[in-house]
Amino acid sequence: MSIGEILREAREKRGLSLSDVENETKIRSKYLAALESEDFKEIPGEAYVLGFLRNYARFLNLDSDQIVNSYKSQTKTNDTVISPPYQVESKPSPETDERLLSGAPSKGKGLGFILAVVVVAGLIILTIVIGFLRGNTSRTPAPANPLQNRAADMETAQPQFIKVELIATEKCWVRVTGDGVEKFAGMLYPGMTQKYQAKDSITLRLGNAGGIQVIYNGKKLPPLGQHGEVVDKEFRKSG
Repeated sequence: MSIGEILREAREKRGLSLSDVENETKIRSKYLAALESEDFKEIPGEAYVLGFLRNYARFLNLDSDQIVNSYKSQTKTNDTVISPPYQVESKPSPETDERLLSGAPSKGKGLGFILAVVVVAGLIILTIVIGFLRGNTSRTPAPANPLQNRAADMETAQPQFIKVELIATEKCWVRVTGDGVEKFAGMLYPGMTQKYQAKDSITLRLGNAGGIQVIYNGKKLPPLGQHGEVVDKEFRKSG
């Protein structure tokens, strides 16, 4: 029996509709239907597929680890490895290999030696001229522009993306929105980790703020609220 058939049969035995399951798990009906039909491409991202499968299986009192492992085995079997077209290894011609192994000189060796002598002589002359000029003239370097340096520092310090990592220490319902688009809505269980990034803003709604550890741009934050407290938090690039 396939993954989708196991989920559908367990749901129907309990007399539940997709809407009933959505109300309990906060997983949208269209994603539940995609899981039961095994149309995993309808779900935005591998992390969401694994999270939805685990949450749905737990809700139906199924072995969530077995469901997830079955999905991984199935997708691994169906994967096709395609070599990227740009990874092309160039090989020397047989003539080049023979010449390198035999130690035979290249055709342009004599010309290259002459050019090297000319370049060395030019460098020597240039060094003598620069030393003479330095001994007779002094130049004060132009002062650095502090405004330009400050602008460059600000541009370097400005992060390109906002990154938020969620680590569940207790059971907690979570909704994540990035740049105005919902990225995830569902239940996180102890030990589960989710990572998100956005260009301008990330908004969190935590149903149990004391049960989620938040890491923002690599910095661990204190709890956003108490245990059992519902908290909304927005992170913006502007701070």
